[in-house]
Amino acid sequence: MKHEHNKGKIRDNALKALVRSNLFRHKTERKKKGKGSYNRQEAKKWRDGFEQPSRFCFHTASAGCFCSASIFLPYFDKD
Repeated sequence: MKHEHNKGKIRDNALKALVRSNLFRHKTERKKKGKGSYNRQEAKKWRDGFEQPSRFCFHTASAGCFCSASIFLPYFDKD
Protein backbone atom coordinates (compact mmCIF):
# COMPACT_ATOMS: atom_id res chain seq x y z
CA MET A 1 0.00 0.00 0.00
CA LYS A 2 1.50 3.31 -1.11
CA HIS A 3 0.81 6.31 1.13
CA GLU A 4 2.42 9.75 1.31
CA HIS A 5 3.08 10.61 4.94
CA ASN A 6 4.49 14.11 4.25
CA LYS A 7 6.88 13.86 7.20
CA GLY A 8 10.18 13.74 5.34
CA LYS A 9 12.52 10.77 5.02
CA ILE A 10 11.74 7.65 7.09
CA ARG A 11 14.90 6.69 9.01
CA ASP A 12 14.39 3.60 11.13
CA ASN A 13 10.79 2.36 11.51
CA ALA A 14 8.43 2.51 8.52
CA LEU A 15 5.43 1.08 10.42
CA LYS A 16 5.77 3.67 13.18
CA ALA A 17 5.92 6.43 10.57
CA LEU A 18 2.82 5.05 8.87
CA VAL A 19 0.84 4.90 12.12
CA ARG A 20 1.90 8.46 13.02
CA SER A 21 0.75 9.78 9.63
CA ASN A 22 -2.63 11.35 8.86
CA LEU A 23 -3.91 8.02 7.52
CA PHE A 24 -4.43 6.74 11.08
CA ARG A 25 -5.56 10.04 12.56
CA HIS A 26 -8.57 9.91 14.88
CA LYS A 27 -11.66 11.56 13.41
CA THR A 28 -15.00 12.11 15.09
CA GLU A 29 -18.12 12.05 12.98
CA ARG A 30 -20.63 14.78 13.61
CA LYS A 31 -24.13 13.69 14.50
CA LYS A 32 -26.79 14.49 11.94
CA LYS A 33 -29.81 13.67 14.10
CA GLY A 34 -30.53 13.72 17.82
CA LYS A 35 -28.63 15.28 20.70
CA GLY A 36 -25.56 17.25 19.73
CA SER A 37 -26.57 17.51 16.09
CA TYR A 38 -27.27 21.26 16.07
CA ASN A 39 -24.69 23.15 14.07
CA ARG A 40 -24.83 26.93 14.33
CA GLN A 41 -22.98 27.48 11.05
CA GLU A 42 -25.33 25.16 9.14
CA ALA A 43 -28.34 26.95 10.60
CA LYS A 44 -27.13 30.22 9.07
CA LYS A 45 -26.29 28.73 5.66
CA TRP A 46 -29.90 28.37 4.49
CA ARG A 47 -30.24 32.16 4.50
CA ASP A 48 -27.24 32.73 2.23
CA GLY A 49 -29.19 31.96 -0.94
CA PHE A 50 -32.03 34.32 -0.08
CA GLU A 51 -31.99 38.08 0.06
CA GLN A 52 -33.68 40.06 2.76
CA PRO A 53 -36.75 41.81 1.34
CA SER A 54 -36.20 45.55 1.30
CA ARG A 55 -38.56 48.00 2.96
CA PHE A 56 -39.10 49.67 -0.41
CA CYS A 57 -40.62 46.44 -1.69
CA PHE A 58 -43.30 46.49 1.01
CA HIS A 59 -44.09 50.17 0.40
CA THR A 60 -44.60 49.61 -3.32
CA ALA A 61 -46.73 46.56 -2.61
CA SER A 62 -48.97 48.52 -0.27
CA ALA A 63 -49.46 51.13 -3.02
CA GLY A 64 -51.16 48.51 -5.19
CA CYS A 65 -48.12 47.51 -7.27
CA PHE A 66 -46.36 44.20 -7.64
CA CYS A 67 -42.77 43.90 -6.51
CA SER A 68 -39.96 41.41 -7.03
CA ALA A 69 -41.09 39.27 -4.10
CA SER A 70 -44.59 39.11 -5.67
CA ILE A 71 -46.29 40.32 -2.51
CA PHE A 72 -49.61 41.99 -3.19
CA LEU A 73 -51.48 44.06 -0.67
CA PRO A 74 -54.70 45.84 -1.70
CA TYR A 75 -54.60 49.59 -2.16
CA PHE A 76 -56.88 51.57 0.12
CA ASP A 77 -57.70 55.25 -0.39
CA LYS A 78 -57.18 57.45 2.62
CA ASP A 79 -60.36 59.52 1.91
